[in-house]
This record gives sequence, structure tokens and C-alpha cells, in this order.
Amino acid sequence: MHRTLIAATVGAAVPSTVTLAPLPQASGYSYFYANGRAYIVADDSRQVLYHGQ
Repeated sequence: MHRTLIAATVGAAVPSTVTLAPLPQASGYSYFYANGRAYIVADDSRQVLYHGQ
């Protein structure tokens, strides 16, 4: 997976140009890395639910 540089906040929709990887332990959720942080995204809406510090 390549690193992405975007400004993503909780509640924001992630553009379709961002590649998401499925979370194996949580069906219906994916993640991506951007700006040195991991972001958790809902698959159905591509909405950011959480980002790491």
C-alpha cells in the first residue's frame, strides 16, 4: 500500500482515488494511511470514523 497525502478528519468522506484495505477483524470497515496516521473508514459511506494519533 502506498502512502497518501490528504487532509481527512472524522466524518469526512474519503475520495474514491484513495485505496482502502479491508480490516480483517471488522467486516464492513477498511483503513488507509495518510500523513503518518491510520484512518478507519466505513465501507458503505467511505466516511472516516477514527484516525490514530
